[in-house]
Formats: sequence, structure tokens, C-alpha cells
Amino acid sequence: MEFGNICLFPSYRTDASALHPINLVRETTLLSQATRKESVYKLYFVESGCGVLRLRTAEYALRKGDLFFTFPGMPYTLSFEGEYSCIYLSFLGSRANQLLDQLGICETTPYYSDCSELYSHFCAALNMGRSVSGLMIESVLLYVFAFLGRRLLCFEDSTVVRDGAAQRIKGYIDENFADSSLSLFRIGEALSFHPKYVSSAFKKEMHLSICEYLTTLRIQHACTLMDKGYRSIAEIGVRCGFSDAQYFSKVFKKRMLQTPNEYIRSIK
Repeated sequence: MEFGNICLFPSYRTDASALHPINLVRETTLLSQATRKESVYKLYFVESGCGVLRLRTAEYALRKGDLFFTFPGMPYTLSFEGEYSCIYLSFLGSRANQLLDQLGICETTPYYSDCSELYSHFCAALNMGRSVSGLMIESVLLYVFAFLGRRLLCFEDSTVVRDGAAQRIKGYIDENFADSSLSLFRIGEALSFHPKYVSSAFKKEMHLSICEYLTTLRIQHACTLMDKGYRSIAEIGVRCGFSDAQYFSKVFKKRMLQTPNEYIRSIK
């Protein structure tokens, strides 16, 4: 697929409270794979090709139709295999900060898959004349926020959980409860759910929080290990997903009404 490089620059606004689009660019040549750090927000839409977005704490496989944000001062790298095309929109303004905060879009949740229905809006903005491009680019940005708002926040006003979502979340926790770094973000990333949705969907169907369920699994597993002959509190804690032995003992006592050592003595 061949595209000509296009870059539109709307007129600058001095009103800092406004949502201020800076430029809209179709990029078909990756200038550098070095780490980038910029002073503006950027919204990327993958038009074609496959690549990888790398952050300090995570990386995301990119494909056609994916959407992701980068943030002022946030280091990131992009790499693509072969031909590709990305459309990105740079923007600033306190209104942007408010919208991002409202939707929970931040450095730990920058990536959103399967956003292909937004493609026609980006193309329409690129094809607009410069005299009206600012309005069109702003409308695209607002539409993207509305699209993500519908996807990320609809569960707050709905009693319907996606078919099988809670069971998929439960299955992932069951398989990974011993990982001390397990988190809503990790679960959401693995299952392509927003972290807020992970928490809400699970509690709505299972009638307990993920934290409560995870603690139950870990303490049950700790008891199983002790019954099998494990005696090192630190080792048991690590095998159950606790990186700190003291914290493990505290949680165990709260749940079992006795310390791990007391439990061990009781089974001798």
C-alpha cells in the first residue's frame, strides 16, 4: 500500500484551556528507532503494517487498526517490519488532560486494539483543506475520545458483562496467581480488556473483588504447600505470589486466624 506523506498544521490557539491539535501526520518512513521523548501528547493510528511499541515497563505488538497514545516526557520506541503507515495526531491543552483523566488513559494504559472503525475519520481529516483542517482534526480527536469512552466506560452504567469475560479473567488469575507482579493492568493487557473493566466485570459476575479472590487462592495454595511438608515461610510466600514473607504472614493470619507457623504446628 502506498501513501504520500501528509502533514497538516492547524492555526495555533493561545487559550491553554482549549483542546489544541498541533498537527496531523501520515508517516510511512520511520525516521529513527531510537528512544523518543516529546513535549506533546500523540495519538497514533496504525494504518498498515506490523510493529512494536516499547515503553519502560511494557511493550505492545502493533497491527492494522490499533491505536495508542504517547505522553509528554514519556520515553518510547517504535519499530516496524517492512512497509507500514501510521497516522498520528499531536495535541495539547488542559481540556486534553481532563479527557484523558476522565477516561483513565495514561502511561500504564496507552494501547487500544481493534479500532478500525476510526480509520475513515482520520482519512477525512487528512483530505480536508488547511482552512478547515483545524476543526476537522479537533473533531477527530473528540470522536476518538468518545469512541474510547464508549468502549472503556460503558460498563459503569450497564449490568451486562461481555459473554465469558469474567470466566476468562478468572482463568487467567487461576493460572498466574503465584506471580507477585499480577495486577489489573497485567490481566487487562493479556486479555485485551481495560483494567477498569477487568475489576468491574469480575466483581459483577463473581460477587467478590479480584483482590479477595486472589488472596483466597494464594492462602489456599499456602495451606496446600504446608500440608505437603513445606516449612520455610519465605519460600511458601514466594510460591504463592507474596514477595515479602512478613506481609505473607500478616495476610495469612488475617484470613486463617493463626500464623503460618501455628498452622504448621497444627498439622504435625
